[in-house]
Order: sequence, then structure tokens, then C-alpha cells
Amino acid sequence: SGLMSISRTKPACVSAKSPSATSRSAMAASDTGCVENRPGASGVIATEAIAHSAPDGYTLILNGITHAILPALNPQLPFDSLGDFTPIAIVGYGPLLLVVNPSVPATSLEQFLSLARSQPGKLSYASAGNGTSLHIAMEMLKRAAKVELVHVPYKGSAPAIADLIAGHVQVMIDVGPSALPHVRSGRLRALAVTGRQRLPELPDIPTMTEAGYPDADLVTWWGIFGAARMPKPVVERLGEALQRATRDPEVRERFATLGGSPSWTTSEQFEQILRKDMARFATIIKDAGIRAD
Repeated sequence: SGLMSISRTKPACVSAKSPSATSRSAMAASDTGCVENRPGASGVIATEAIAHSAPDGYTLILNGITHAILPALNPQLPFDSLGDFTPIAIVGYGPLLLVVNPSVPATSLEQFLSLARSQPGKLSYASAGNGTSLHIAMEMLKRAAKVELVHVPYKGSAPAIADLIAGHVQVMIDVGPSALPHVRSGRLRALAVTGRQRLPELPDIPTMTEAGYPDADLVTWWGIFGAARMPKPVVERLGEALQRATRDPEVRERFATLGGSPSWTTSEQFEQILRKDMARFATIIKDAGIRAD
């Protein structure tokens, strides 16, 4: 997911690309908003800028689930992921898909895990990089299912999927838009999906919970943050505007192309989700010995 800082104080600011669904949601909370892309350092640069901004609701950031992962990966972050921010609302969720190379003799998640248990340390899984949500999702499954798989990190999802299709690795958890076309073409086989519901595109593929592994259920999210100590009336106004935006047909359509669905939480609900995710990711990262690239 992208990172964007939103400001009403810079009307000349424009994004290099068309705004995403989530950035459109953020802009809806502002009368004359604009989107400013600030890439780099896994989003640390943009996030730090928000931490040092005024808590007036005029400067916001769209951040993904990486916000909950980074503290455990990098204890030297230039900000406190909880204390330096006001979580305003989650605006969307994105399920993940577990896929295998068709040569793997398994047509269900349990069959694959049984195969892995019979060959501990022999099967390998790809990820988009060390410490990414896709890496952590597979480590959660390894922990829940008590299996040994060898991690092969790549620089992004595209090369990982390419090697999975080529058979150099056997399995991967990936985002829907990346994996689905290859499942449809038969170059990959889907075994499970994260989230509360099955994917409409793959109605026969069970969720992780249905397959018996609720502790391996990781769904990515996108949320809007402001600086810490933002006044409650400002938070509520922004939250109401974001809620309206998530109902917009254009926003919903754009989310669908990203493999996600618009949603909405209150600030309090968002903070609870953030705290829970930070705690469980810290445990997984420590136990698995995960280090950032």
C-alpha cells in the first residue's frame, strides 16, 4: 500500500499518478485537499513528517499495516508508532491468498501442511521481502500449523511470483491482484484466503479460519493517521467524512481493483486494532528472528 501525506495548506500539491481509492477517501475529509507522495525508507520519511506536524487535522497520512510492523523491525524509528499519532479511521482491508505451484501434490491447505510436515525444511516459500506483511503472514501460518518451511525473500512480489510459477519455490502468500490472474490461468493453485469471507472470484477456496487456522489470519489494512493530541471534535469530523467517502461508488470500484474492500472504523476501534497488531507482530518477528532488509 502507498503512503501519502494529505494537506489543505498546499493547494498546488498534486500526485504524480491518479489518486488511489484510499487517498481519495482521505481527500474527502478536506475541503480543498491534495495528495503529496513521499516515498522512501518503507514509509518512514512520510510518517515522521506527520509525527512532527500540527494536530489540527489539516495534515494527514494514509498508512498501511506496515505501520504496525515497523516498530518491531526497527527499534530506532524516529517516532513512536502509537504515541506520536492519532489513528483516525481504517478505510479499507485487503485479504491475502495462499498459492502453490501446480506441481505441488496438494489441493487443500491441510494436504499441503501434511506434505510439509512429512518433509520438514524441504519446501520453500517466497515473500516480497524480509519483514513484509507477506513474510509475516507465512510465519504466522508456520507457527499455527507447526511446520518448517524455508524462507526465500525477494525484492517485491513480482519476482517472487515469477519464481513460484517457475517452480523454484513451492508456496507463497500474496495479495489478490498479484496472484489471482495466475490462479485463473492455471499457473498457480489457490489453497486458502485470509479474511472473514471467501473471495467472490474464488468461492470454493476456504478462509484460513474455515481451514482450521484462525491464528494465521492476517488481513492488510489501510488507515488514516494524524499527529498526536488531535482534538476529539476534529477527529470525529474527519472520521465522518471518511465514512462517507468509503460509500462512494468510485472509491469502492477502485478498492476492488486493488483487491480490497472499503471499510470504516472509529478512532477508538482503529487504536485497538493497531495495538493488537503491533503486539502480535512483535511476537512473531521476535520468535522467527525476522530482520529487515
